Amino acid sequence: MQTCLTSKLALDVWLPVTPVPAARIRVPRSKFARPFYPPRYEAFRVAARPLVALLIGTNPIPGPLTVRLVFHCHRPKKPTHPYPRGDIDNYVKAILDSLNKQAYHDDSQIEKLYASKVYAENVPGIALRIYTNVP
Repeated sequence: MQTCLTSKLALDVWLPVTPVPAARIRVPRSKFARPFYPPRYEAFRVAARPLVALLIGTNPIPGPLTVRLVFHCHRPKKPTHPYPRGDIDNYVKAILDSLNKQAYHDDSQIEKLYASKVYAENVPGIALRIYTNVP
C-alpha cells in the first residue's frame, strides 16, 4: 500500500475484535419499550469502544486524515461467497463510530478512506492505519 508523499503515519494498530457491520437501531411498537441495537452489533460496540481506548489512548489526532481499514472476517465452514458477507460501508461505519473522540475528534476529519474485507487466515480483527495529511 502506497500513500501520498504528503502523508505521515500517525497510528498503526491491530484491533483483535471480530468485525461486525453496523446495524440500524430497532424501535419496538410498544410505547413503553426502548429503542435498541441488534444483540450482535451491540456486543461489538461494547467490546470495541474500550479496546480502542486502551490501544489508542485518549489523545485524538488533529487535522485532516487518511484512514486505511482491512477487515479480517471470520470464515464460515462452508462459505457461500468468495468474500465476507455484509456491506463494506456498514463495516466502516461500525469502526469509525468506535474511533470517534478516541483516535480523532470527529470522523469529518477523514479526507480519504480505503477499506477492504477479507476472510481471516487465523484470528479475526481489524487492521487500522491512520495517516495525517500534511499540506
